[in-house]
Amino acid sequence: MTWQFADLWSATAVAAAAYRPPDLMDLFKYIDLGSGVALYGNPELDPERSAFFETGLHYVSKRFNGTVSVYANDLSDLITEVQKSPAEIRMENVDRALIYGSDLSLQWRITDAWTAQADLAWTRGENKTSHEPLPFIAPLNGRLAFRYGSDGRRGWWVETALDWAAAQDRTPPGQNPSESWQTIGLTAGYRFKALGLDHTWIIGVTNVLDENYSNYLSTSRGLELKEAGTGVSCSWKFNLGGP
Repeated sequence: MTWQFADLWSATAVAAAAYRPPDLMDLFKYIDLGSGVALYGNPELDPERSAFFETGLHYVSKRFNGTVSVYANDLSDLITEVQKSPAEIRMENVDRALIYGSDLSLQWRITDAWTAQADLAWTRGENKTSHEPLPFIAPLNGRLAFRYGSDGRRGWWVETALDWAAAQDRTPPGQNPSESWQTIGLTAGYRFKALGLDHTWIIGVTNVLDENYSNYLSTSRGLELKEAGTGVSCSWKFNLGGP
Protein backbone atom coordinates (compact mmCIF):
# COMPACT_ATOMS: atom_id res chain seq x y z
CA MET A 1 0.00 0.00 0.00
CA THR A 2 1.18 3.52 -0.82
CA TRP A 3 -0.27 6.74 0.59
CA GLN A 4 0.89 10.07 -0.80
CA PHE A 5 -0.30 12.37 1.97
CA ALA A 6 1.52 15.52 0.73
CA ASP A 7 3.10 16.78 -2.51
CA LEU A 8 6.61 15.57 -1.58
CA TRP A 9 5.77 12.93 1.05
CA SER A 10 4.50 9.36 0.84
CA ALA A 11 4.20 6.35 3.13
CA THR A 12 4.29 2.67 2.21
CA ALA A 13 3.39 -0.59 3.92
CA VAL A 14 4.05 -4.17 2.83
CA ALA A 15 2.80 -7.42 4.39
CA ALA A 16 3.69 -10.88 3.15
CA ALA A 17 3.70 -14.54 4.11
CA ALA A 18 6.16 -17.11 2.79
CA TYR A 19 6.72 -20.87 2.80
CA ARG A 20 10.09 -22.42 1.91
CA PRO A 21 10.83 -26.15 1.86
CA PRO A 22 14.45 -27.19 2.40
CA ASP A 23 16.40 -27.53 -0.85
CA LEU A 24 18.84 -30.31 -1.77
CA MET A 25 21.80 -28.41 -0.31
CA ASP A 26 19.98 -27.89 3.00
CA LEU A 27 19.17 -31.60 3.15
CA PHE A 28 22.29 -33.38 1.93
CA LYS A 29 25.29 -31.07 1.55
CA TYR A 30 28.73 -31.78 2.90
CA ILE A 31 31.27 -28.94 2.71
CA ASP A 32 34.79 -29.18 4.09
CA LEU A 33 35.42 -25.69 5.48
CA GLY A 34 39.05 -26.39 6.27
CA SER A 35 40.86 -26.48 9.61
CA GLY A 36 39.00 -29.69 10.48
CA VAL A 37 35.54 -28.05 10.30
CA ALA A 38 32.75 -29.45 8.09
CA LEU A 39 29.23 -28.25 7.23
CA TYR A 40 26.52 -30.92 6.94
CA GLY A 41 22.98 -30.92 5.59
CA ASN A 42 20.08 -32.47 7.50
CA PRO A 43 17.50 -34.75 5.80
CA GLU A 44 15.14 -34.29 8.79
CA LEU A 45 14.54 -30.57 8.16
CA ASP A 46 10.99 -29.18 8.21
CA PRO A 47 9.72 -26.43 5.85
CA GLU A 48 10.36 -22.82 6.89
CA ARG A 49 7.47 -20.36 7.28
CA SER A 50 7.56 -16.60 7.76
CA ALA A 51 5.37 -13.52 8.16
CA PHE A 52 6.90 -10.22 7.04
CA PHE A 53 5.91 -6.59 7.54
CA GLU A 54 7.64 -3.37 6.44
CA THR A 55 6.63 0.28 6.54
CA GLY A 56 8.45 3.30 5.19
CA LEU A 57 8.38 7.07 4.90
CA HIS A 58 9.62 8.76 1.71
CA TYR A 59 10.46 12.34 0.73
CA VAL A 60 11.24 13.26 -2.90
CA SER A 61 12.09 16.76 -4.16
CA LYS A 62 14.19 18.23 -6.94
CA ARG A 63 17.31 18.46 -4.78
CA PHE A 64 16.77 15.99 -1.92
CA ASN A 65 15.47 12.42 -1.62
CA GLY A 66 15.13 10.53 1.62
CA THR A 67 13.70 7.16 2.69
CA VAL A 68 13.49 5.50 6.10
CA SER A 69 11.93 2.09 6.66
CA VAL A 70 11.50 -0.43 9.46
CA TYR A 71 10.72 -4.11 9.05
CA ALA A 72 10.19 -7.35 10.96
CA ASN A 73 10.24 -10.96 9.80
CA ASP A 74 8.76 -13.56 12.16
CA LEU A 75 9.92 -17.08 11.25
CA SER A 76 8.87 -20.56 12.30
CA ASP A 77 11.21 -23.52 11.75
CA LEU A 78 13.90 -21.22 10.35
CA ILE A 79 16.55 -23.24 8.47
CA THR A 80 19.99 -22.09 9.54
CA GLU A 81 23.47 -23.34 10.46
CA VAL A 82 24.01 -24.47 14.06
CA GLN A 83 27.42 -25.17 15.59
CA LYS A 84 27.10 -28.68 17.02
CA SER A 85 30.76 -29.09 17.99
CA PRO A 86 34.11 -27.42 17.19
CA ALA A 87 34.37 -29.67 14.11
CA GLU A 88 30.71 -29.91 13.01
CA ILE A 89 28.21 -27.34 11.74
CA ARG A 90 24.81 -28.75 10.76
CA MET A 91 21.66 -27.32 9.18
CA GLU A 92 18.87 -27.23 11.77
CA ASN A 93 15.38 -25.83 12.28
CA VAL A 94 14.93 -23.03 14.80
CA ASP A 95 11.41 -23.24 16.23
CA ARG A 96 10.94 -19.48 16.43
CA ALA A 97 13.11 -16.64 15.16
CA LEU A 98 12.69 -12.91 14.63
CA ILE A 99 14.69 -10.71 12.26
CA TYR A 100 14.03 -6.98 12.42
CA GLY A 101 15.78 -3.77 11.47
CA SER A 102 15.75 -0.42 9.75
CA ASP A 103 17.19 1.16 6.58
CA LEU A 104 17.93 4.81 5.84
CA SER A 105 18.85 6.29 2.46
CA LEU A 106 19.52 9.97 1.70
CA GLN A 107 20.51 11.68 -1.55
CA TRP A 108 21.29 15.39 -1.83
CA ARG A 109 21.95 17.12 -5.12
CA ILE A 110 24.20 19.87 -3.79
CA THR A 111 24.67 21.57 -7.18
CA ASP A 112 23.97 20.57 -10.77
CA ALA A 113 27.30 18.72 -10.78
CA TRP A 114 27.79 17.57 -7.16
CA THR A 115 25.72 14.84 -5.45
CA ALA A 116 26.05 13.31 -1.98
CA GLN A 117 24.52 10.00 -0.91
CA ALA A 118 24.35 8.23 2.45
CA ASP A 119 22.98 4.78 3.30
CA LEU A 120 22.62 3.13 6.70
CA ALA A 121 21.37 -0.39 7.57
CA TRP A 122 20.73 -1.89 11.02
CA THR A 123 19.58 -5.49 11.58
CA ARG A 124 18.99 -7.72 14.58
CA GLY A 125 18.28 -11.45 14.59
CA GLU A 126 17.00 -13.40 17.60
CA ASN A 127 16.61 -17.14 18.12
CA LYS A 128 13.42 -16.97 20.20
CA THR A 129 13.68 -20.64 21.16
CA SER A 130 17.15 -20.55 22.71
CA HIS A 131 17.20 -16.78 23.38
CA GLU A 132 20.46 -16.38 21.47
CA PRO A 133 21.51 -14.19 18.52
CA LEU A 134 21.06 -15.67 15.05
CA PRO A 135 24.11 -16.30 12.84
CA PHE A 136 24.62 -14.45 9.53
CA ILE A 137 23.16 -11.15 10.75
CA ALA A 138 25.11 -8.20 9.38
CA PRO A 139 26.34 -5.56 11.86
CA LEU A 140 25.42 -1.90 11.56
CA ASN A 141 26.84 -0.77 8.21
CA GLY A 142 26.67 2.11 5.80
CA ARG A 143 28.03 4.01 2.84
CA LEU A 144 28.83 7.67 2.23
CA ALA A 145 29.56 8.79 -1.33
CA PHE A 146 30.24 12.02 -3.22
CA ARG A 147 29.91 12.22 -6.99
CA TYR A 148 30.90 14.89 -9.47
CA GLY A 149 29.41 14.66 -12.95
CA SER A 150 29.58 16.92 -15.97
CA ASP A 151 26.38 18.64 -17.06
CA GLY A 152 24.02 16.37 -18.96
CA ARG A 153 24.15 12.59 -19.26
CA ARG A 154 27.41 12.51 -21.23
CA GLY A 155 30.92 13.46 -20.23
CA TRP A 156 33.15 12.76 -17.22
CA TRP A 157 32.05 11.75 -13.74
CA VAL A 158 34.04 10.89 -10.60
CA GLU A 159 32.88 9.27 -7.36
CA THR A 160 34.54 8.58 -4.02
CA ALA A 161 32.84 6.37 -1.44
CA LEU A 162 33.43 5.31 2.16
CA ASP A 163 32.03 1.87 3.03
CA TRP A 164 32.06 0.79 6.67
CA ALA A 165 30.69 -1.69 9.18
CA ALA A 166 30.60 -1.63 12.96
CA ALA A 167 31.86 -4.49 15.09
CA GLN A 168 29.55 -7.49 15.39
CA ASP A 169 29.65 -8.82 18.94
CA ARG A 170 26.15 -10.34 19.01
CA THR A 171 27.05 -13.84 17.85
CA PRO A 172 25.72 -17.29 18.83
CA PRO A 173 27.93 -19.72 20.79
CA GLY A 174 30.76 -21.16 18.71
CA GLN A 175 30.99 -18.22 16.31
CA ASN A 176 33.58 -15.49 16.53
CA PRO A 177 32.71 -11.77 16.67
CA SER A 178 34.11 -9.38 14.10
CA GLU A 179 35.87 -6.03 14.32
CA SER A 180 34.77 -2.79 12.71
CA TRP A 181 36.23 -1.77 9.36
CA GLN A 182 36.09 0.95 6.71
CA THR A 183 37.33 1.19 3.12
CA ILE A 184 37.57 3.97 0.55
CA GLY A 185 36.87 3.47 -3.13
CA LEU A 186 37.39 5.72 -6.16
CA THR A 187 35.57 5.41 -9.48
CA ALA A 188 35.74 7.52 -12.64
CA GLY A 189 33.90 7.18 -15.92
CA TYR A 190 33.32 8.81 -19.27
CA ARG A 191 30.11 8.49 -21.27
CA PHE A 192 29.99 9.35 -24.96
CA LYS A 193 28.23 8.60 -28.23
CA ALA A 194 30.06 7.00 -31.18
CA LEU A 195 29.12 4.87 -34.21
CA GLY A 196 25.46 5.02 -33.24
CA LEU A 197 26.17 3.47 -29.82
CA ASP A 198 26.13 4.86 -26.30
CA HIS A 199 29.49 4.07 -24.61
CA THR A 200 30.76 4.28 -21.02
CA TRP A 201 34.36 3.75 -19.94
CA ILE A 202 34.82 3.09 -16.21
CA ILE A 203 37.92 2.66 -14.06
CA GLY A 204 37.72 1.95 -10.35
CA VAL A 205 40.05 1.46 -7.40
CA THR A 206 38.71 -0.46 -4.39
CA ASN A 207 40.13 -0.40 -0.86
CA VAL A 208 42.44 2.48 -1.75
CA LEU A 209 44.21 2.47 1.64
CA ASP A 210 44.73 -1.33 1.56
CA GLU A 211 42.70 -1.86 4.73
CA ASN A 212 43.32 -5.23 6.43
CA TYR A 213 39.83 -6.39 7.45
CA SER A 214 37.35 -9.25 7.59
CA ASN A 215 33.64 -9.22 6.75
CA TYR A 216 31.52 -10.91 9.44
CA LEU A 217 29.22 -12.53 6.84
CA SER A 218 32.28 -14.27 5.36
CA THR A 219 33.77 -15.42 8.65
CA SER A 220 30.81 -16.50 10.79
CA ARG A 221 31.57 -20.23 10.47
CA GLY A 222 34.52 -20.01 12.84
CA LEU A 223 36.99 -19.14 10.08
CA GLU A 224 38.53 -15.71 9.64
CA LEU A 225 38.79 -14.86 5.94
CA LYS A 226 40.50 -11.64 4.97
CA GLU A 227 38.88 -9.46 2.32
CA ALA A 228 40.80 -8.33 -0.77
CA GLY A 229 43.34 -5.51 -0.57
CA THR A 230 43.64 -2.69 -3.07
CA GLY A 231 42.21 -3.63 -6.46
CA VAL A 232 41.83 -1.96 -9.86
CA SER A 233 39.12 -2.67 -12.42
CA CYS A 234 38.35 -1.35 -15.88
CA SER A 235 35.21 -1.82 -17.94
CA TRP A 236 33.64 -0.68 -21.18
CA LYS A 237 29.89 -0.76 -21.63
CA PHE A 238 27.85 0.11 -24.70
CA ASN A 239 24.26 -0.13 -25.84
CA LEU A 240 22.11 0.84 -28.81
CA GLY A 241 21.72 4.49 -27.90
CA GLY A 242 20.35 6.24 -24.85
CA PRO A 243 19.07 9.59 -23.61
